[in-house]
Amino acid sequence: MITARHMKRPQLVLVVDDMEINRDILGLILEDLYEVVYAGDGAEAMELIERYRDRLSIILLDLIMPVMDGFEVLARVRADDDLRHIPIIVLTAEHSAELRALQMGAADFITKPFDVHEVILARVARIIELSEGRQLISAAEHDRLTGLYNRNFFLEYANNIYNYHPESHMDAIVIDIDRFHSVNALNGFDFGDKVLRGIGGEIRAFLDETNGIASRLEADRFEVYCDPQGDYGVVLERFQDAVNELSRNSSIRLRMGVARWKEGIEPILMFDRARAACNLVRNSYKAHLMVYDEEMRQREMLDQRLLNDLSRAVEERQLQVYYQPKYDVQCNPPRLVSAEALIRWQHPELGMVSPGAFVPLFENNGQIGVVDHFVWEEAAGQLARWRDRYDVR
Repeated sequence: MITARHMKRPQLVLVVDDMEINRDILGLILEDLYEVVYAGDGAEAMELIERYRDRLSIILLDLIMPVMDGFEVLARVRADDDLRHIPIIVLTAEHSAELRALQMGAADFITKPFDVHEVILARVARIIELSEGRQLISAAEHDRLTGLYNRNFFLEYANNIYNYHPESHMDAIVIDIDRFHSVNALNGFDFGDKVLRGIGGEIRAFLDETNGIASRLEADRFEVYCDPQGDYGVVLERFQDAVNELSRNSSIRLRMGVARWKEGIEPILMFDRARAACNLVRNSYKAHLMVYDEEMRQREMLDQRLLNDLSRAVEERQLQVYYQPKYDVQCNPPRLVSAEALIRWQHPELGMVSPGAFVPLFENNGQIGVVDHFVWEEAAGQLARWRDRYDVR
């Protein structure tokens, strides 16, 4: 059984016209299919638009009205990020006004006097359907909290820019919030969401000036693909100032990694580099900005080479264990009491690799257990050989 609770609520249409007869005619056409509200001028229309912003499916807007005309209403709705999704069909008898309205963002027009009712209903239904389809796509493409693109759509659009607009030399920026989990834990998730929305809003304003696109990646990471900027320190300061305004009672630090455009480097690799640069200033109290450079590229290549060669190093016993003796100096003469096992890597092509180059790398990539296991086996074998040689019981 279908009850009132299960019935779909009618779509809401706002009819704006200063002539009562026109409002009545449109009401008669629309009221069997839609819920309709009415306004007699632009000022009244704006009040209703604000009141029903989350419900309005479409606005039918007269252009020539007292108090506030339709052009101003159209301009205000299109300038408001929270309202611009509402489609507008303009009502006019002046053909010259139609073009101007369409250029300002109107979805369609209906000419006066109103004659074929079926045509009006068809236009309204079509525009609502197109608008709702766009909103579904937009909801899939965009992060709900910040309004920025989701990661997958962002990379798709970045690749399109790279492939089809090679004249656009775009830089990659990664922005992260240091210890964001602590911000949420200390201040609550509502405050954390407020900070994320604030950063997202400032990024959108930045994009309007720099011909770019951006996404929110994971909880606290943002990616920006934009025209090259001269001083990224100024860019970071801009975003940091926006965060400071939102968190006067909390210390929240942003960090930024940048990969500048380079011919032949695709967006996904650029953002890998920007993220690597951003990670280098993680938890730093002095540096909060890092621009990816040739030295970092060489370091990255070496890291990948070492990761790739680890299995062979174990198999071919390129890893070598040295023993640093430890003496008890409180007795005379000092007495050997133990030894510290030290790992080295005699690479066949790179030569002797310092543990400072590979131990932190393997720790960060979850491979340090392979090295630990090798050292334990080597140390145990050496202890057994010393015990047999020196008849230690």
